Amino acid sequence: MRVSVIVPSFNRPDLIVRTVRGLIVQSLPLDEYEVLVVDDHSDPPVTDAFFGHRLPRSVKIIRSDENRGRAAARNMGIQAATGRVVVMLDDDMEVVPEFLEAHLRIHDAREKAVVLGKIAAAPELGRAPFLRYLDSRGPEKIPRGEAIPAKYFVTGNVSVPRSALEKVGGFDEGFSLYGGEDTELGMRLGKAGYVFLYAPDALAHHLHIVGIDRLCERLSAYGRNGLPGMVERHPELKALLSLDILDPPRWGSEPLGSSLRRWFFQASLRPGVFRAARVLTRATPLGRALYPVYDYLRAYAYMTGYRDAAGERGGE
Repeated sequence: MRVSVIVPSFNRPDLIVRTVRGLIVQSLPLDEYEVLVVDDHSDPPVTDAFFGHRLPRSVKIIRSDENRGRAAARNMGIQAATGRVVVMLDDDMEVVPEFLEAHLRIHDAREKAVVLGKIAAAPELGRAPFLRYLDSRGPEKIPRGEAIPAKYFVTGNVSVPRSALEKVGGFDEGFSLYGGEDTELGMRLGKAGYVFLYAPDALAHHLHIVGIDRLCERLSAYGRNGLPGMVERHPELKALLSLDILDPPRWGSEPLGSSLRRWFFQASLRPGVFRAARVLTRATPLGRALYPVYDYLRAYAYMTGYRDAAGERGGE
């Protein structure tokens, strides 16, 4: 096999059907890739019956005997994979027919490449400001042709040489809650010498997108539960994720602008400011002018979660 596609899934019967249906009508010949659906103990279990017909032999369903989280589910897929390249995809993505060929095109040209595909809101979801904002984030912010920072490694749509995953040891299964397991793996891949490249033609349409309120809830939990361990293992992430802005201003021992920036940002991390920004996002006619507000809301969520966790650890 040239490619193994790993799709972990938990209790999303309608979405996993659309994901797999897109994967079995690729421009790449079906005998050159396999699709490994890792059922993380869904109820009811994922079976051929979900799809209304018997799946091709290249599609395999692997079931976990308990719900262990995305990191463990993806590791199960990696262990079963036979392809030279491993594509990781979330179970709420619907890919275009050229998806796998777009991933492979870069791997065939670059030996030590990690490829980030494009994730865009499904057309059926419309073009609300928040959806357009999400479509503009991540690798879309980096000029075409430039290497992507490892912090943008997210497993909603990414491909990695299987040898690289074996070399760095796969996902850390200590990340059982939302977020962090992909960024942490990305940091290890970067340290192992792999270059992160963007493939906008490897397009996956995101079928299920939570709103800004739910996203902030997830990011707050991620800041509290995932970020502290990540920063402990990879101290450079503190600066890469701008968490150093939470350090106290060093008046007189750093440039005045740096101290003022810390002071001002920390002053903005207040519930009242957050609530005011949240109200502002309902002003949909503002369009792209809302993007900095969304940036602030996301930063507030994960930074206050991280700050609170650090305070709790300091008080122990």
